[in-house]
Formats: sequence, structure tokens, C-alpha cells
Amino acid sequence: MDPLAVVTAILAAVHVLYGIPLIVAPSAAVVLERRLAYSTPARLRMVCVLFLVLVCLPLIATARDARATRGEVTLWLEGIGWLYAATCAWTIAAPGPWQRFAVSFWDAVDEPAIRRAIGLLTLAFGGFLGWIAVSGP
Repeated sequence: MDPLAVVTAILAAVHVLYGIPLIVAPSAAVVLERRLAYSTPARLRMVCVLFLVLVCLPLIATARDARATRGEVTLWLEGIGWLYAATCAWTIAAPGPWQRFAVSFWDAVDEPAIRRAIGLLTLAFGGFLGWIAVSGP
């Protein structure tokens, strides 16, 4: 596997591992996410720094290297990497609004069926990224 496929597979695994708890136990998954990820601004910054360093920057770097030879899929993957990196950088710079947004989003989406649908969409997107990683971008 080339480096872009490995990083895409890691991103796919992150999406799958995030989506499965929302499908199985939606309320418990949201409570766990609130406690682990954004209970304080410092934790939210730490989570975003980890996601930025472990997923976003390698995705951008590997997609940029492979873009000349691979074409549209790598351009799309690089765009996803830049979107995630911009979101992480913005969250690191100003965690308060993002923390309030996350809390208000999960408070507004209090139906377990809607949370399961969000988990299913996240799982489907992770499966799509996994398919891209295996088939070769």
C-alpha cells in the first residue's frame, strides 16, 4: 500500500470507530464524547491537535505527493484533508465557540433515531473511504 492509501485507511477507521457507537448506543456515545472530547476547552484543543497531527497533515502531504500521477480522487482526498485541517486549526484557535456548538448540536439532536442516522452516515462515509483506500486512490 502506498502512503496515501494508509492515511486514507486510518481516516476511514476513525470514521467507522466514531459511527459504530452512535448506532449501537447513541445516548451513551454522546455522553462519552462530551466527557472525553469537549468537556473543557483544553481537552477540545488536545483532541484537535491529535487529529490534526495524526490524520489531517499526513493526508494533505501524501495526497499532494500523489496528485500529479493519480488525478481526481487524490484531489478530493486533499480537499477533505484541508477541510479537516482548517476546522481543527480554527478549533485550536477558538475552542469556546466550537465547544458551545457541539453541546448545542447534541442537545438539539436528542432523538436516538436521528443519532443513529448520523452514525449510519458516518459509518457509510468511513466505508467509502475504506473502499478508496483498498482500491487505490
